Amino acid sequence: MPSMQRTIYALLPLSLLVACASKPAEPSMADLMREHKTELQAQIDLKTELARSWDQGTAQGADAARRLQDAERRARDAERRQRSAEADLRKAREDAERARRDADAARQRVADSERRFREAFPELSLSAKP
Repeated sequence: MPSMQRTIYALLPLSLLVACASKPAEPSMADLMREHKTELQAQIDLKTELARSWDQGTAQGADAARRLQDAERRARDAERRQRSAEADLRKAREDAERARRDADAARQRVADSERRFREAFPELSLSAKP
């Protein structure tokens, strides 16, 4: 037998052995159960994460709603105080203007009184005596 044929005949059983060994084995019942458990665990993990995320979102939403109500209340209070301050400012400006007019009128009245006194009593002095 030529050497090539001998090599082929010698390698044939080896190649059959390799071919048989490389075929994927059918999974056992235990392998299927483990695979099923892994799939279920992935679903459980996902559902747990989604529930945790939902809880966090709900809590954040409630917190945001409380903070929004507080901010709106503070804004209303600030606007009320601003209106009150603006009214107080207007009143203070009006009072200041009225006081300026009254002070001008008082100075004018003093000046008129002094002038009329000098006219009526030219011989009398209005300065303090030493």
